[in-house]
Amino acid sequence: MIREAMVWIEAAMASQRGNGYFGTAANYGGPDVERIPDFWPNMIMIDVLRTHYEATGDERVISLLTRYFKWQNTIPDSLFLKSYWQHHRGGENLAGVYWLYNHTGDTSLLALAEKIHRNTADYVSGIPDWHNVNFAQAFREPATYYQQSGNPQHLAATYRDLKE
Repeated sequence: MIREAMVWIEAAMASQRGNGYFGTAANYGGPDVERIPDFWPNMIMIDVLRTHYEATGDERVISLLTRYFKWQNTIPDSLFLKSYWQHHRGGENLAGVYWLYNHTGDTSLLALAEKIHRNTADYVSGIPDWHNVNFAQAFREPATYYQQSGNPQHLAATYRDLKE
């Protein structure tokens, strides 16, 4: 199983472009990012890479994610987390950003975290989507962002959404 996983981990790492993006060309969003890049598959792969780092200490993960998140922060809000899946699941991306912040202390990641929260579906005001995975974000995203915001409304939204 580890050998099989390493095939995909190595492929992800080898796919990183000079600008920091990693993943398939189809999800990139075009040569100048004139169309919406699809971050959703990378949100899942970031969990894989985090687990790989925790198991092995492979510093390439820190380097890859640092460059990737710097690239993400260059994407204008008009193209950031705008397609359906990623808009509703931005909390997955947020968790990866905080993980890297906790390992590096890079404060530029906090600006990206705020951008992610700002462009993710509004789970603070209610539950915007009842699809099961999206619904799970209603519990995760506001509480995850609360770590940075300290806003009691964010934490209260998680408890409220759980009761709905």
